[in-house]
Amino acid sequence: MLLTDELAEVSERARAAAQRLADRIGDLGDVRSTTDAGLSELNVIIAAFEEFLVRARDTDPVSQQRNVTARRATLTAHRAP
Repeated sequence: MLLTDELAEVSERARAAAQRLADRIGDLGDVRSTTDAGLSELNVIIAAFEEFLVRARDTDPVSQQRNVTARRATLTAHRAP
């Protein structure tokens, strides 16, 4: 019976926590507007990261070496035999 009592107590605490969470969500207002605001902020972050990637493109040492190798290959291919 001890385990049954403990399970009932844990279950009751979980239900109470769920109710507090539901109440808190209600306090936040319209969930749709909250998710829309979050999505809008996420889009701002993604756009800023995309801009960073465009600016950073080909500036790292690996990309620079790749570009040098590609240019050499192009020049070698276009040389007269």
